[in-house]
Amino acid sequence: MACGNWLVGTLGLGVMFLVLKLVEFHQDFVQGINLSTNLFYMFYLSLTFFHFMHVVMGMTILTVVAYKAYAGRYDTNHTGVATGASYWHMVDLVWIILFVLVYVIH
Repeated sequence: MACGNWLVGTLGLGVMFLVLKLVEFHQDFVQGINLSTNLFYMFYLSLTFFHFMHVVMGMTILTVVAYKAYAGRYDTNHTGVATGASYWHMVDLVWIILFVLVYVIH
């Protein structure tokens, strides 16, 4: 039960991230920023959108894992939880690198 609750909390934070990125993308496009604006914005939009899609995939995976956790399917074998968590943390690591490259160093 605690596993499912933590996964739901993680999904909530994932939704907040996606909403913030959608607002940011909207503001960029309203200002006329697109892939052809310059080289920086081409990489910025491409990389952050690619990451956005990986977050969506991660949330899909975590939703399935949470469903199975609430259904009691992880009594002794926690492979699904570990696999979902590994994917999610890979996406976290990529965001840390992208954040530094796009928002700090730029």
